[in-house]
Amino acid sequence: MYADGKMLLSVIQNIVSNALKHTKAGGNISISAKKKEDKIIVEIKDNGSGMSKEIQDQIFTPQMHRLSEVRKENKGAGIGLLLVKGFLEKNGGEIWVESVEGEGSSFLFYFTY
Repeated sequence: MYADGKMLLSVIQNIVSNALKHTKAGGNISISAKKKEDKIIVEIKDNGSGMSKEIQDQIFTPQMHRLSEVRKENKGAGIGLLLVKGFLEKNGGEIWVESVEGEGSSFLFYFTY
């Protein structure tokens, strides 16, 4: 696999940090990886608050009108996930989310090797 190690570390740190923010004390966060064809797929899964379909559809795109709202609520502005997406795409990868509101989220990404 060819990827920038520092970028990969930033990707994992950002997603795990978000999982910690949205998972209550005593919750679970897991990280797993598997090979599939010519890809390594990494999954970071939590049993936190989850998110609506609307948020999932917008999570990797800049939402300038929401930046001030979420910053006031101390929930973060989502800029980290935009960087994550950019890092992965620069390294030939992709990221997506699977989530159920109230049950948790899984962030999955892959690299080609």
